[in-house]
Amino acid sequence: MPTSTITDTPRQPGGPLSHGPQVDDPMWGLLLATWDLSLESAGRAANTRRIYLHAGRLFVAWLLALPDEPGSDTVDAHGRPVLPRPAGPEDITRQHVEGFLVAFRTTPTPRCPNGPGQAYVNQIYRALQQWMGHLLDEEDIDRSPMERIKAPKIDQTIKPELTDDHVKALLATCKAIKTGHAKLDKRARYVAARDQALIRVFLDLGARRAEVAGMTLPDVDLHLRTIKVTGKGGRDRLPGIGQTTALALAKYQRLRAEKQAAASAAYWLDENGRKPLTHSGLGQLIERRGQLIGRPGTHWHEFRRKLADDWLDNGGDRGALMVHAGWTSHEMVERYGAAGKRRRARNAHARLGLADRF
Repeated sequence: MPTSTITDTPRQPGGPLSHGPQVDDPMWGLLLATWDLSLESAGRAANTRRIYLHAGRLFVAWLLALPDEPGSDTVDAHGRPVLPRPAGPEDITRQHVEGFLVAFRTTPTPRCPNGPGQAYVNQIYRALQQWMGHLLDEEDIDRSPMERIKAPKIDQTIKPELTDDHVKALLATCKAIKTGHAKLDKRARYVAARDQALIRVFLDLGARRAEVAGMTLPDVDLHLRTIKVTGKGGRDRLPGIGQTTALALAKYQRLRAEKQAAASAAYWLDENGRKPLTHSGLGQLIERRGQLIGRPGTHWHEFRRKLADDWLDNGGDRGALMVHAGWTSHEMVERYGAAGKRRRARNAHARLGLADRF
């Protein structure tokens, strides 16, 4: 078996997982690269490929940290016997996958001190399921080690709501503070305009991060007040935006035109205007604005839930909401409108006062 290393912090077998490791092992690296090529040829979105490959790298890193021949008394961080390192994909067992999922679920991170959330663990599981299916199609394995492993559950929890007051506070942070230094003031004005436009786009579209990050200049029509976005499965849609959002985008575009990367097709540029804003940079931007209003952990996904809640609270049509948000099933409307659904039920109960007549 070829020697292998992971360009990340070493760890004990069965211990905490590293995040986003690069696989230097030639065999495993080639297997992952082949999978990525297959995903690309199938037209899978770049963000989907990124999620899948990230899960694959985490799994391989965990496998390569296992000993070749563990002793009979060798146990992992959870007191279970340590499994031997598989020589190739055909040696991956159900126990390997389950051991990895347990390790992943219980690994603390700076953002998640109690380990990743259930939805993230479920996402990793489904990504690995796709990889095992690919290995099966390529005849690298005879049987998927995951065929009898149940998907990690996702409890229906009540998530904190992004309120109107929160949104107003976030927008209020997007104001440039004059310092008297011309260069710094110009940069601050650009950043404030960009962030305000970005927050308003999330608020108006309720779009996915990848959809907003993938916007290009030709996608935005300020005259018709529409933005072309490409959703999951490469499906394009043309949701409308409000007048206030259109004005915010117009201001951002005026200031963007003065930047070094103005000729870039990417719509959103970094704080210096020298290169496109990345997916992660976009998420970090929203989180930083949340910290400024004393609400750490503010996430772009909350705008998607807020759109669904506000739409339904104001009597909007569910079918139209599905088209606007890029959903293909009514289940998604129910899921994203869950918080507002409870509130609407309480309001309806109070209005009807059924028990008050006795």
